[in-house]
Amino acid sequence: MMYLIPYIILILLFLLGFYRDGGYDSGEISIIAFVSLALIAIAGNQYVKKEKERNAKCKHGTVGALYKYKKCSLCDEEKAREEVFEALIKQEENERIRARQEREHREWLAKIRLPEYLIKMDWKEFERLTCDLFRRMGYEVKETPYSGDSGIDGYLKKDGKSSILQCKRSKGYIGEPILRDLYGTMHATGAHEGYIITTGKVSDQAKLWARKKPIKIIELDELVKLIRAHYSENDIIVSGRDKLSQKWSSGSEPLWG
Repeated sequence: MMYLIPYIILILLFLLGFYRDGGYDSGEISIIAFVSLALIAIAGNQYVKKEKERNAKCKHGTVGALYKYKKCSLCDEEKAREEVFEALIKQEENERIRARQEREHREWLAKIRLPEYLIKMDWKEFERLTCDLFRRMGYEVKETPYSGDSGIDGYLKKDGKSSILQCKRSKGYIGEPILRDLYGTMHATGAHEGYIITTGKVSDQAKLWARKKPIKIIELDELVKLIRAHYSENDIIVSGRDKLSQKWSSGSEPLWG
């Protein structure tokens, strides 16, 4: 009868509450009676249900095995076989998923080695690819949000030097104003260097302006060489970074700040 205890306590609380209000009227008494009977009925129904489960027989004739299958050795064996079967199904499903991920990863590796793919790829994917490339080159990288990033696509750090990264997926030319903005952001953030990575070209005038400044320019041809050097065709999927799925930071503070 343990099922009745919480309901009895609840009923007593009801009675105490009405008593503190200064007694009962006929309506309050009716409410108490109705609630009490309802709770007792619910508790009794649960008790009867549990008792039926405890006393029910399994298909092998063991009393209580439906309530607790280990009471029947045959039920226990069947449960163990079911668990093994479910584990095998789960393992096969995981293997299929892994095989599909590896196939997609190999296809992706082949694509990023092609200049024409880099030019046409989604700009968000291009930023993630560039940040991951710098990780493979030994940099600590903190990616930035896609909006409100002040033109910075990543904060870099290596050998004690801090850098900012700007990616430009473009078919055309990058002009001097872009490099001027990058240079200004470098001073604002305290970065030692700035990287401009583009699938296009940087104009001769812009290169001339940046010649003696700590700005490193990587155009399409050099970018393809770096990707081919750091992404082998036999590259394996790294846990936590499958197809550049590594989470980028939602913050905007410099990595070195």
